[in-house]
Amino acid sequence: MKNVFLIGNGFDLHHMLPTQYYDFMCVANYLKNHHMLFPITIGEIFSKCTESENIKKSYDEYKKIFNSTEIKADNIIQISDFLHDNVWFNYFLKTLNKNLGWIDFEKEIFTVINTLYNILKTADDSLCLPRNELLPPFILLNFSFFVVESDKAAIRPGQTLSIKEEYLVEQPFNSRIYVVDKKKIFDELYKYLLDFNRALNLYFHCFVENALELLSKNNKNKIDLIGLADISISFNYTSTLEVLYSAQEVFHIHGKISDENLVLGVNPNEADDIGTKDTALIKFKKYYQREKFGTDIEYINWYRTTIGKKAEYRIVVFGHSLDETDSDIISDMFLNAKEIYISYYNDKCKDDYVANLTKMFGANGFDRFRKEKQLQFVSLSEINALMDELKPEEIKWEQTASY
Repeated sequence: MKNVFLIGNGFDLHHMLPTQYYDFMCVANYLKNHHMLFPITIGEIFSKCTESENIKKSYDEYKKIFNSTEIKADNIIQISDFLHDNVWFNYFLKTLNKNLGWIDFEKEIFTVINTLYNILKTADDSLCLPRNELLPPFILLNFSFFVVESDKAAIRPGQTLSIKEEYLVEQPFNSRIYVVDKKKIFDELYKYLLDFNRALNLYFHCFVENALELLSKNNKNKIDLIGLADISISFNYTSTLEVLYSAQEVFHIHGKISDENLVLGVNPNEADDIGTKDTALIKFKKYYQREKFGTDIEYINWYRTTIGKKAEYRIVVFGHSLDETDSDIISDMFLNAKEIYISYYNDKCKDDYVANLTKMFGANGFDRFRKEKQLQFVSLSEINALMDELKPEEIKWEQTASY
């Protein structure tokens, strides 16, 4: 039976890397608001971003390496330029909390686009805010680029606001009847998110990948069990598996830094499944971005030769929250696995895993996993005890050609 490792951001955090959502926001905000004197090192910047506990731990762990690794001036300037007047970055700063993770970040994106969509779906050349709801005005205050300037001061529950002429479309043609152009508004909103994405890619490149080769020579946090993976399906952007473990078969389902193709969006909902003529939000969906950037081609090939052919495999989860934001991938993997092992950091993490799996599969589904798939939770401190159970096999999966 083959070993499939499912890797999330907790894997990078275990290796003391500054890959939290809060880490990026703290560093990006510092770069955007401070004048830099070059040359400058990772360590000089990390030493100023003390509000992030994870950065402090990472810096303490790898101080010598970070203090000796310089960052190019062009990269820092680019990060600042991508985030200058960026409506997403400014909104995320306002809603920032040190306890928020990447899952919460994705949920914020969904909240914003879903709220704006509901506001705009009945708009003509103006929009009406609900009378008794506080969320729509709050969202619109932060994403009001399409609202007439003179109306912005009146954004509050129950208000009617005019939409800028450039965001209106005549419909039917020559009717002199104008309605809101939702596609244009959401296309522009997506461009802002792409700039945020580019800044994020540069952050990972400069502050993580830039030092990863040096960290590989001085890392006390390696896990022997990782060496038994036949395939690793990583939801991370980083090349930690390749650099620290020399892993060969790693599928980066959400893209990777070196390819500059990071998937950054939300999962499909009921509207995506039933079909709709309105595709204004499609660019924000992970399935669209995976297709556009081609990040899931290797996964699809693996799917065909394993799940598609009913091949037996076991899953080992390391550092992934198993949240429903990635349910379109996780559900297939779990439903077709023969065995499932989930490593956990502490009892709270284990409780969260049980809650997330119950939300994804229901109580009966979770119970079936326990009975039929030998679902086991394994403490991180005891993870290497699985070495004997996960012995590798010589027969390799048949690989299909990429398309």
